[in-house]
Amino acid sequence: MPKVEIPAPKPLKDSSQSEILQLKKRSTLSISNIMSQKEKKTVTAVKEVKTRPFTVSELSMLWSAFAEKEKKNGHIGLHTAMNGADIHLDDKNMITITASSVVVASEIENNILDILEYLKRELQNDTITHTITITDVQRETLPYTPGEKYTYLTKKNRELEKLRNTLGLSIEF
Repeated sequence: MPKVEIPAPKPLKDSSQSEILQLKKRSTLSISNIMSQKEKKTVTAVKEVKTRPFTVSELSMLWSAFAEKEKKNGHIGLHTAMNGADIHLDDKNMITITASSVVVASEIENNILDILEYLKRELQNDTITHTITITDVQRETLPYTPGEKYTYLTKKNRELEKLRNTLGLSIEF
């Protein structure tokens, strides 16, 4: 069998003793090294929280601006939902969004992260939160039959009944 020679590792080029110690510290796995790295990460992760006060009119203006931007981007459903919802501002930067239906509420909820990110950035306030409520809108039943139409119109104008009696008209259904 032929002999295979393995070359010896090359020495570090002109490395001083302090450089070698620095390399050893970086390459050594120890609890103190890990803890010091975590502390460094914690310190660098601290972010300033913006808390600029804002008014309802500023909020409404930006809400409408975001809805228009979404319309231009082709998100007509979100635009319609945002324009159909009512927004109110509580004293603790809580935006109460009142939607008229579950569909409107779900459309806004599906995009709430983008909406809040935009509002927080533009209003320079990171403490904004939201809540969505759905109102039960009672729809007026429209009259369909001639009898329903007559009853509906007489409720709106009592003089109609007098006119019918004066002209001697009979309503037969």
